[in-house]
Amino acid sequence: MPKLTPLQSRFAASFAASLVLLAIYLLAFSSQFAYALDLISTEDHNHILLDDPSITISDDLEEAILYRPDFLGLERGIIGRAPDAPSLENNEPQRLNITAGQKKTFTVRKSTIFGPCGASVSGLPFASEDSTSTVKYAASTTRCKDEELSSRLLHITVNTCRQPIGTGPRKGVVAPPLQVYVSTDPDNKTPGPNQPSSQTVEVEDGFGSTAVTPSGDAFISVMAPDSDGFEGGYNYELAVSIDSPFHNYLDTDYNLFFIDSDATSALFITDNLTLANERDPVYQQWMNLKTPPFTMFAVESNKSSVAGLSHSYCGLLNQADVSPADEDDVQVDIINRGLGKLPKQQFHLKSLKRKTEYTGLLAMSGNSTKSGAGVIGGGGSVWKPIQFETKADDNCGLLFDLDFCSEVAYAVPTNPKTFPTTEKLTNFYDTQVRSLYKNFTLALAQVACDTPATERYSLATNCSTCAAAYKSWLCAVTIPRCVDFSSPASDVFLAARNIAQPFLNGSSLSQAQVDALGGRTAAFANSSRNPRIDSEIRPGPYKEVKPCLDLCYGLVQNCPASLGFGCPDGKWADRSYGQRSGDGSITCSYLGAAFFLNGANRMYGGGGGGVASTVVFSLSASALVAVFVAFVL
Repeated sequence: MPKLTPLQSRFAASFAASLVLLAIYLLAFSSQFAYALDLISTEDHNHILLDDPSITISDDLEEAILYRPDFLGLERGIIGRAPDAPSLENNEPQRLNITAGQKKTFTVRKSTIFGPCGASVSGLPFASEDSTSTVKYAASTTRCKDEELSSRLLHITVNTCRQPIGTGPRKGVVAPPLQVYVSTDPDNKTPGPNQPSSQTVEVEDGFGSTAVTPSGDAFISVMAPDSDGFEGGYNYELAVSIDSPFHNYLDTDYNLFFIDSDATSALFITDNLTLANERDPVYQQWMNLKTPPFTMFAVESNKSSVAGLSHSYCGLLNQADVSPADEDDVQVDIINRGLGKLPKQQFHLKSLKRKTEYTGLLAMSGNSTKSGAGVIGGGGSVWKPIQFETKADDNCGLLFDLDFCSEVAYAVPTNPKTFPTTEKLTNFYDTQVRSLYKNFTLALAQVACDTPATERYSLATNCSTCAAAYKSWLCAVTIPRCVDFSSPASDVFLAARNIAQPFLNGSSLSQAQVDALGGRTAAFANSSRNPRIDSEIRPGPYKEVKPCLDLCYGLVQNCPASLGFGCPDGKWADRSYGQRSGDGSITCSYLGAAFFLNGANRMYGGGGGGVASTVVFSLSASALVAVFVAFVL
């Protein structure tokens, strides 16, 4: 055996001593190791607490469960990482609470940003890609492409659903908005104010939106501002999407038209849903749509409960006075009434307060066919608001969807005592007009309508056009448009009717008021344009929006001269008819009328005083002769 060197001898002795010490240590502490081994188990002893949905984990307890200790001299990577910020997934909103001064941070993983696009859903007829549509829709189909690997647009949206309420001196004051920040810098995972790598998302009236193109993870922070004098916290919905904004607010289009109101309800329509003609399949698809795509909210304009939330779908759903949550208060339908006879959506809002100013908002739940998590655009959309006002008196009632005068949609003279239901009032007016129109058709039948073009009464028009012009005129003059008698006297476009009759509550105008309006001997003092209104409905005093003069002109221009139609001129025309306004106000009554957006604050219109009779037909032995009686005193 070779002799060891002195260095090798010292190493061998040290190694042998180490082995002896290790053996002694193992023998002395083997029971503790065995005990520790017995505690190792694959069972999660906290699963009862963590998996029970009935148990709510507070923020403090959640932080305690996720706590990881710090040890001096050891890196966190060795002992375990700090809890990561919650991850946001594509089209999967997070609905959370946050209190003043609190900050919550979220991460959007690169795998989500460059992951599969969302699944498109079957939308509206041609939906947002319909080049013939005049309504701007929220997205219902994905704009994302799976082959996009180098760059992806990430949409980030937030809706404030509830907010703190001012108390004491701050009662009625709107709480400051949530603060949202975005970062795509991996060195800034908790973006906030005054950080060069943070982007601020402006949250206005409960809605905030931005889009970024990150190359890796993206980071989002939501902060609730410190707000003394306010009670409660914020509730918000945060979402990201690589397809299209999950929430939408469209501030460039109204798409909503106010038609008219009575004391407790109001009528609206959208813009045309398509410009396709009646024979086009798209037109038929719209008209046969079982579930109309839009809905509406209404809020009393002087209320502060919705202030700061009017651009948020979930905020309106929580706070609006009238919302689609109550189907009885928001009745919808697809119609083709109005100019162009194209598909539109109609809204009948009920349960409103009399003589109250409201803000109306067009909205869409989700993308119109689906809503909620996993749906592109599933957070809902809101459009710019419009203003409207309900009437003060009960003697003007909304009337629409008539069978014969199908284009009539406005408030008409009524009396809840003599005509307690809308159905009874509808039948009264529609039956009368149908009867008068039947007499006209007998007279028109005497005209040679089916002869060759060279033998007809006109090369520019025909009997069908004449019949349509007469029907429009007849419906407008027989079913007058009604507004409150209390409407401003300074508005010269309104004509007072029935001023000598008592109001529905039994009171009457003073003699001085009657004299100022022409006295009891004036024709309009004791009569309406339609005599049966006075004898059967008995609405009391009201003001009328007179029919448009161009309805009379259209009748004369399109019908044979042999029928004897003619229109008044000069002051007689002013007393009998009104003129259309160019600023959107309704200053005369015509079928299909809707307030233009820039004139939506004008709730009524019309012309000066005057009463008219209807067209009278008399039979002679040889033929039916039409006698046109001008609508003047």
